[in-house]
Amino acid sequence: EFLETLINKELMARKATDLGYGNDNQVKMLRESVTSYEANLQLWNDVVNEPTSVISPEDLEAFYARMGEVRDCNFVLTNTLEDAEAARAMAQSGADWDDVVAKYHDGTEPPSGKYQITIPFGRYNMNFDTDVFSTEVGDVAPPIMSEYGFWVLKVNRVRDTGKPDLEEAKPQILDVFRNRLMALERKKFIESVREKFEFYINEDALMVAFAGLPEDEVMLNPETNQPTPREELKDLDIAPKDLDMTFYGYKMDGKRFDYTIRDYKTHFDRMSVFQRPKRGEMLGGMRQKITQEIDKALLNREAELRGYFEHPDVVAKVKDKAEEVMVTKLYDEVVTFDDKVTAEELDAFWADHEQDYAVPELRSGRMVICLDEKSALAAREFIMTGPKWKEVLTRFGVDQNNKSRSGKLDQMARTSINPASETMFAMDLDEVSQPVAMGAGRYAIVRLEKIEPGRQQSFEEVREAIGQRIRNQRREDSFHNLLSQWATEYGVTRYEDQLANVASWKELTQTETPGQLIPR
Repeated sequence: EFLETLINKELMARKATDLGYGNDNQVKMLRESVTSYEANLQLWNDVVNEPTSVISPEDLEAFYARMGEVRDCNFVLTNTLEDAEAARAMAQSGADWDDVVAKYHDGTEPPSGKYQITIPFGRYNMNFDTDVFSTEVGDVAPPIMSEYGFWVLKVNRVRDTGKPDLEEAKPQILDVFRNRLMALERKKFIESVREKFEFYINEDALMVAFAGLPEDEVMLNPETNQPTPREELKDLDIAPKDLDMTFYGYKMDGKRFDYTIRDYKTHFDRMSVFQRPKRGEMLGGMRQKITQEIDKALLNREAELRGYFEHPDVVAKVKDKAEEVMVTKLYDEVVTFDDKVTAEELDAFWADHEQDYAVPELRSGRMVICLDEKSALAAREFIMTGPKWKEVLTRFGVDQNNKSRSGKLDQMARTSINPASETMFAMDLDEVSQPVAMGAGRYAIVRLEKIEPGRQQSFEEVREAIGQRIRNQRREDSFHNLLSQWATEYGVTRYEDQLANVASWKELTQTETPGQLIPR
């Protein structure tokens, strides 16, 4: 069956190519976009993912040593480094924090009205850990740059919130530490690419452009709850004298590309409400949106210069994606059939397939998956006291998918592959089951809450579905006739005696999972 699937895919790709689908504009554009996308993925994998795939035991233990440490801080968020340094100096001189906020804070006011933040070790980027967690209580950390602005943080208190044992904490530490390493490596690489292409951004021009952003622009109109149409958005408000101010630029292939505020205004005024920077995102938000757009072009060129556009894995993925689009277009345009279905054909089909349209008995209820049989028995006792199912899941549930569905088992048929189905159909309404084995040592408790009796649907209920089923079958028959013709045309030969030597689908796709997979 797998062999036939491979043959059919190859036949369709060959025929689509011969019919010129590869020259279709949609396919050409897809090849370009997928080449760029896959080349950049491969680049990131080689320069970021692979170098950060190993975490030393020393790093693990050092992180664990500070895990659970929390610092309670006052904060101010500024648009510029100069203001951040001035705010820090003012705070270190003993000024009241409210006065520092009043003079230098550029962000929005917190909902609580209190400029306080709790920083657990390992939660934010490494700058926070390096600077904040090396600052003494009562002192102010050096300004920390984030994507939206500069943080000024005064450490008020250090607390220990506790931590699990090392073996239990290890998966979380590996995840967090790997993500932090990747972020650091990504930052270093992007900075090196910007330097290579001599990218710059004029901070004075950035301030001018930021000052011209429309006031109070939001993603969704509060009255309609819909995105504001482009024609209703306000343009960037820039004084004529500032329009020709150089804003940002880079050098590529020996040629300089410099853009003025006028260029940016033209671009900004065409943006949708989702693309445009907002005042609430602060100056750093505007800087980030501009640099992300330029970075995309620079990184794409870097991938091309490093030969990733011709990388074998990239070429193979582009070929597969293009063929996928080509064979879909081929199927839609070349496979023809009679789509008219007569009343007599509907009646005849119904006579032969009426039983296919019987709705089986369906049962619904709740389930909690527990760590083991002992936990399941304890959960059953708890359920008998009448708690809400959310409480049951919170106390005993260990399966995230089960918990995300609030434990619901909706409209299960007797033939369902869920291990709990047999139990559901052996229970009375409102009954609570004994522990049900779910595999991997886990057990579940099930409660039956609803029974929907089976019934036979009428012809009128399913007339349209029957018509579509007949059409689908005609299309499929026509398709297989074409495949047979193409198999003859291209001279397909099957060596079925070789099938015994081929690995099974399970063997081809199953992989062993290391105990400490990074990322997990």
